[in-house]
Amino acid sequence: MAIELLLEGSLIGDRGPFRLPASQPEPLITAFHTANPTIPPPEWLEPDEDVTCTAEYLTTQADVDAGSITNDATATGKTPLGADTASGPSAAKVTAEQTPALELEKKASTDRISHAGQIIDYTFTVTNTGNVTLSDPQITETSFSGAGEMSEIVCPAKPIAPAKSIDCTASYTVVKADLGKSKITNTAVASATDPNGDPVDSDPSTAEVILEKTLARTGGSLPWLAGGAALLIIATGATLLMIQRRKQVL
Repeated sequence: MAIELLLEGSLIGDRGPFRLPASQPEPLITAFHTANPTIPPPEWLEPDEDVTCTAEYLTTQADVDAGSITNDATATGKTPLGADTASGPSAAKVTAEQTPALELEKKASTDRISHAGQIIDYTFTVTNTGNVTLSDPQITETSFSGAGEMSEIVCPAKPIAPAKSIDCTASYTVVKADLGKSKITNTAVASATDPNGDPVDSDPSTAEVILEKTLARTGGSLPWLAGGAALLIIATGATLLMIQRRKQVL
């Protein structure tokens, strides 16, 4: 973003004309490292005459984080006799519109589990969707249906610039008590701090892992087991019948 500064100077009094320097010493605006302003002709200012000088400054992320930019300036010149003259200081302030915002996306490493001892790895992707740098990112679990304990959630200890993301991580080991559930759900929110020290929170994000019932698979094989047992009984009966008939013949 470029900001144009207009520095206007007027000659007050009747002891003119006053001579304007052809160029200003570098830098004119010491805090901004901008190019020297262009001073249009004439080289001299007559009494009650004015001239406008201009300069541009390209804002940085640090300026937006600070919330505003203030520029102080003075105008200087020389009288026809070579004496220096200067104006009083004049200040211009530009305010930055800050819009801090966070977005959280939570994902699990698997969408299904079937037995105790399985490990679910959770990833919390935190994205800065605002226009200011956010610090101290954290994840807070608002609800978790697992019967065991989730590990500590670890986030990188670094600020998040606008449009950038970080990944926080945690893991959970499935316990036997989870096997009676239909699923394990986990809901969390992300939080951080804006440059003014105010908290910024995301909307909640939820990850679900479905429990596959092992009993359903075992039940599906029972008809095959029953059929095999029936065939075995029939075969055994037929064998015994044949033995009995042979004895009768003898």
